[in-house]
Amino acid sequence: MERASMLTELIVAVTSQVRECPMEDVQAALPGCTWNQILSEVDRMSRTGLLRLTKGEGGSYRIRLAEGQAQDCILLAGDQQARPS
Repeated sequence: MERASMLTELIVAVTSQVRECPMEDVQAALPGCTWNQILSEVDRMSRTGLLRLTKGEGGSYRIRLAEGQAQDCILLAGDQQARPS
């Protein structure tokens, strides 16, 4: 499995458990991933409409899956895996 699709699935797993969570919680839940990897994937998912990234209090960022997007995120991750590099 490609790193991006695996990371997509991990982010979906973390964020689908709660309505909204701080980016720090996602990072804490994914200790095998760097901050840059997580931020890059969250940015990509945000730009494609799969999740929402909002600025919280104190300059922190919060993320949540877009309504009804959990299944779409998993399907998209599968599509990325099937594409040749």
